[in-house]
Amino acid sequence: MTHGNWEQWKGELEKIADVGLPVPLDVLVGESVEVARFVETYWKPDGDRPGLSGAGRRLTKGVADEILSLRAALQEAETNYRLTAVPAASKAGLIDRARFVLSEITATIEWVLDDDVAESADEQLKSLQDAHKDDSGRAGELAQALHDYATLARGLERRMEGVGGFDKKLIDEALRIADELGEVRATPAPAPQSTRDALRVRNGLASLLYDRVSLVRAAARFVFRNHPQIAREVTSPYQRRRRAEARRRAVKKAPTGNPSPGPT
Repeated sequence: MTHGNWEQWKGELEKIADVGLPVPLDVLVGESVEVARFVETYWKPDGDRPGLSGAGRRLTKGVADEILSLRAALQEAETNYRLTAVPAASKAGLIDRARFVLSEITATIEWVLDDDVAESADEQLKSLQDAHKDDSGRAGELAQALHDYATLARGLERRMEGVGGFDKKLIDEALRIADELGEVRATPAPAPQSTRDALRVRNGLASLLYDRVSLVRAAARFVFRNHPQIAREVTSPYQRRRRAEARRRAVKKAPTGNPSPGPT
């Protein structure tokens, strides 16, 4: 089986629901390699030690190849998802551009309307200035300001065009950047279809991989029930740490002190 091609799993992906993983994605990817090695190492019996081959029809040796194939395909799908999504770090340059565009639009609006002629646009400008005077420069506030000032500029673009070198194309750019920052609306803008599709594929492959890893671990608990040290080799270090931490928290929460004496 060729590793790394998620198309091989397309049929199975169409049959599963998008559900959350009980472990982080990077943990699953890392631990899956050790699970595949465990299958190769303990598939055949050795003397008095049983082998995973004794698990019956529920488990085949091919599960090791499937785990490695799914792991590689999952990494490929994760890369594809990251390329279609907009990482937070990549917004830095966009934010710099947004600040420049906003400053050009606001400066030109303020100059054009500073003409001693009372009009509704004056009140609209004052309202926007009040609304954004305490903005801290976060992406959401910047996006909202771009959207608001560009909307006002749309009605003034004939008067603004060419004033101080202003290019009315900046108005369209402001609205586009506001949408790209994705925080203008009260609820976040939906991700592009390509991003949603990439995320669905990634999550589906993760689910298929987790199912096979879990099957091997369940089989190991059964087959090596009288060899606990071997069974422990394939358990999840991450989940062991989680359980240990849960026990520590439970001990801390337990009541302390001597119990009250009962009636004599």
